Amino acid sequence: MFIKDAKNFNLPEAEEKVLDYWKKNRIFERSLERRQIAPRQNSGRAKGKSRKFVFYEGPPTANGRPGIHHVLARAFKDVILRYKTMRGYYVPRRAGWDTHGLPVEIQVEKELGLKSKKDIEKYGIAEFNRKCRESVWKHKDEWERLTERMGFWLDMKNPYVTYEKDYIETLWWIVAQFWKKKLLYKGNRIVNWCPRCGTGLSSHEMAQGYKTVTDEAAYIKFKLKRQATRDKRQVLNAIKGDVFILSWTTTPWTLPGNVALAVGEKINYVMLEVEKLDVGGPKKGEVLILAKERLEALGIQGKIIKEVKGKDLIGLVYQPLFEVKPLESKNSYKIYGADFVTTTEGTGVVHTAVMYGEDDYKLGVKMGLPQHHTVDEAGKFTKDVKGLAGLYVKAKETEKKIFDYLTKNNNLLKTESYKHEYPHCWRCSTPLLYYARVSWFVAMAKLKKKLWKNNETINWTPEHVKNGRFGEWLREVKDWNFSRERYWGTPLPIWECKKCEHREVVGGIDELSMLAKEDSNVYWAMRHGEAEGNVRAIIDSGNQHFRLSTIGRDQAKRAAEKLKAKSIDIIFASDLTRTRETAGIVAKVLGIKRVVYDKRLREINLSSLSGQPVDEYRRRLPIEEERFSKHAVPGAESLRDVRRRSWEFLSEVGKKFKRKKILFVSHEDTIWMLAEIANGWSEKITADKKEKNGEVFMGPAEFLDFKVKSLPRDETGLVDLHRPYVDEVVLRCVKCKGEMRRVKELADVWFD
Repeated sequence: MFIKDAKNFNLPEAEEKVLDYWKKNRIFERSLERRQIAPRQNSGRAKGKSRKFVFYEGPPTANGRPGIHHVLARAFKDVILRYKTMRGYYVPRRAGWDTHGLPVEIQVEKELGLKSKKDIEKYGIAEFNRKCRESVWKHKDEWERLTERMGFWLDMKNPYVTYEKDYIETLWWIVAQFWKKKLLYKGNRIVNWCPRCGTGLSSHEMAQGYKTVTDEAAYIKFKLKRQATRDKRQVLNAIKGDVFILSWTTTPWTLPGNVALAVGEKINYVMLEVEKLDVGGPKKGEVLILAKERLEALGIQGKIIKEVKGKDLIGLVYQPLFEVKPLESKNSYKIYGADFVTTTEGTGVVHTAVMYGEDDYKLGVKMGLPQHHTVDEAGKFTKDVKGLAGLYVKAKETEKKIFDYLTKNNNLLKTESYKHEYPHCWRCSTPLLYYARVSWFVAMAKLKKKLWKNNETINWTPEHVKNGRFGEWLREVKDWNFSRERYWGTPLPIWECKKCEHREVVGGIDELSMLAKEDSNVYWAMRHGEAEGNVRAIIDSGNQHFRLSTIGRDQAKRAAEKLKAKSIDIIFASDLTRTRETAGIVAKVLGIKRVVYDKRLREINLSSLSGQPVDEYRRRLPIEEERFSKHAVPGAESLRDVRRRSWEFLSEVGKKFKRKKILFVSHEDTIWMLAEIANGWSEKITADKKEKNGEVFMGPAEFLDFKVKSLPRDETGLVDLHRPYVDEVVLRCVKCKGEMRRVKELADVWFD
């Protein structure tokens, strides 16, 4: 733009003029249309084929307001997209909305005053998820205004939404591919557990929440049991008095879960009769065992009685710090050799709590140690830990109780402040626990070489990221902790047989419907013949009592003749005048003696609009999709209301009758809703079906056939793949004929 008067130039005003020009002249839309069908290029490509550069917006969550950092990120995106457009590419750019995940749940929990997962389940998963669904659109208008104002060209009329059925179904297909490629597995492993949110986090989530904290590290004295130790190497011979092996921990809360101690087989250890300790002090005559290399750092002075290798300590037995019955076994409370033990810090002796550390867990599995939690999912000690049960493990008060208990029993040498980096939940800031859980993992380690190879093909900016931060992450790539134990997210499409453990990983709703127990009935739905209200284009919710026209009666007879070949067993009909007359004609032609009338098959109730022109309804709610949620006038039904009663009726019929051929005689909108239910359509698709047919779903006396897909549905009959509805779908095991139920976990929200 050439600036004639720089002195009076107003940049915001100029921007708004440009935006207005773009909008009025459809510049964005035209830039797409022109490049969708491209002329022959110099490269010799055939006319009509345009190069395509596809962009899906990395979607924002509209439950939070946009900030200046969003403007910066979107400006970078827009520059690339405009550049590609100027290079002649067809660049469809679809907006998106990130609607799932823990951030949404936490916000709704705060609004509802809920404190835990138990509170959510007491409140009701269905209602909680409904609140989550509503909350994600809180600031949608602000996001759209920002997008338009900054000139970021996006297709906001046709966004992808991560909570919608079609999107979730795509994710299910991907999960099914993981399974087919043997990359998805179930494992009992140490995860980064948030006790407040009640779920595990993946390694990339954990990386976002590290904080520098100062904890109390403790030096713990484990008393050796001479009489229970098979001292083949005579390590304890000629040593009088009590002998303690000294360990160190920065997580005192794991001490009640201790089941073993680990030493380095090649590390040099000393047996020290203590004379002086800079801080605190053991009783006179006690002997401490620790790595020789750590003596000076610990400030312990005394007489070295003996030096041994770590391998000489293996097999020694010690007294447990706490009495926890489920942890007692023939392999418990012994010293084992392990290659993860070092002398860079601590004492060269590692306290091992199988359920609370990756190395601990691996050693526990290898040595057959008990796998039992002394801490529950909420981060509180279980009833097995006497004196500490119900206390939050990371509270300073709890830590003091542990130290007091250890001091009383002569197991605490000293404590010291320890400054280090510790992982916290990236959303609620709660300190994470390393916690053993049964989780679902994607075997990323199997793909390491392929990932590395693909990374070599990427032109990184800045370049150092390639082999730096991202490259280092690839070198240490870990299996993806893929599952989350929450509520508002994509449910894992995994059904498991509790009897034989056979699993089915479902790749879509059609596959799910085939595997599930389907309604065995076959249905036909017929609209009434032309009525007087149709001729006059007058709304009749039932109080006008319009009868069939002469044409309408003929239409009904002709339709009935076509239905003869269907061998109909039962007829259900709306009890309004025009449907009663239609059903009577059909029943006579088919030789069916009795028609069952049901009010739930009635026309949509438009209340005070009944008796007015049909156009009045269209004027009040001109957009088809609006009619699902909005009421034209007070007391009127929405399409969701019609669908709710239609689903109640249809599910009742499906339970009562088996392998029957059933005809429903009803009204256009009611049959429209029955078709939506049966086929599992979304509201958008359902609206499109009618709009594309000139706002007519079916004409007078027309009929259609359908079977009802066995799918998870909400109370209105709409297919909803979220919890709790998806959890209600039971499959039959192909191996043992037992029941298969969906695993309770959701997919990692970063997968969305």
